[in-house]
Amino acid sequence: MTVLVMLFGLSFAVNDWGFFAHRKINYYAVLTVPPPVNQFFKFHIDFLQLRAVDPDRRRYAVPGEGARHFIDLDYWYDGDSLMLTRDFTLDRLLQGHWEWETGDSVQVMEPMLEGAGRIQFLGNKSMLSIDSFALRQELYGMSNDSIIFIDEFLYPQSEGRLTFYDSLIEHGIVPYHVEIMYRQLVEAMQHKDLELIVKICADLGHYIGDAHVPLHTTSNYNGQFTDQLGIHSFWESRIPELFEKTHFNSLVGPAEYIEDVPDFIWSTVLHSYSLVPSVLSMDKKARQNIAEQHHYCYEERGSTLVRTPCPRLAREYMNLMNGMVQEQWMRAIHAVGSVWYSAWIDSGQPEIWNETGSALEPDTTLVDRIKLKFKRTSDHNRSDLH
Repeated sequence: MTVLVMLFGLSFAVNDWGFFAHRKINYYAVLTVPPPVNQFFKFHIDFLQLRAVDPDRRRYAVPGEGARHFIDLDYWYDGDSLMLTRDFTLDRLLQGHWEWETGDSVQVMEPMLEGAGRIQFLGNKSMLSIDSFALRQELYGMSNDSIIFIDEFLYPQSEGRLTFYDSLIEHGIVPYHVEIMYRQLVEAMQHKDLELIVKICADLGHYIGDAHVPLHTTSNYNGQFTDQLGIHSFWESRIPELFEKTHFNSLVGPAEYIEDVPDFIWSTVLHSYSLVPSVLSMDKKARQNIAEQHHYCYEERGSTLVRTPCPRLAREYMNLMNGMVQEQWMRAIHAVGSVWYSAWIDSGQPEIWNETGSALEPDTTLVDRIKLKFKRTSDHNRSDLH
């Protein structure tokens, strides 16, 4: 029996770039890695390809995973100025909501940097000055907790309690998370921890791929504010699935050493964000150019009949964007390979390909042993899309 499901804008949107695209990006990224370390990546190419989708699977089992896939840059712009320092703990500190509670009184405190490495908190009645290094260590140690009670030893001889409410993570942290994982990868390579290296590389490829998707950089991530619901999957899943073999070039040349990976990933998300207006406007234009009866078609996927954008509409949309999706695809492949390669350089170029052992099997990761109790409904939220 075939089940008819209205899935456009829903199930297609569940996976960034789509499982298909993430696996392809990691696969072709392996082919960019220069010798001699390419031996190691080719040896583990099956794992790197098939496990490229692990971060998507973890979203329903790991709290905070969803925020690692996107960043709402439009939320953080004040005119032409980005209000972020690009330092994860410092941005959490400066952009968070702070309250100072004394007895029955609660004041909202505004944090600001002052000299001598301290943070000044100003309220309408009180002022606190706290060592910024100690405070950042406190936030770092609390991981992604949304509410943190700051230890009193940071502000001795004060009668009250300082509470931090995170305002950063809910708007996405993909560039910060890539930087964190990059440092973890360098350390794993230095210790020649082969299993950890391969697992981090697979995950890192996923997040870098997400950073190349324009709709991962805006709060209008699925066209919900512009009456374009479903555009997220249209751009990143439907077009690659239809045209990857005929219109995409996946052989992008050798990976290159990146001197400053944090700066590189921020440049990547900022470039992706600059493409958002065209992503939205060309979708509307494509729908104007193609007769409405050719906007949606029905296709069988296993035993399910799904409603999805027709190839004719998808082709028009792709052509109007003048190669944007293909360009971001190529950028993603080259970026993944270059970040992997740069980590190997920065770790001292260890001979990890000479270590003994067999290739990791694609089914050995923990995610396959987690029995998810997540029941999908038609009411998908943002964590499903990112």
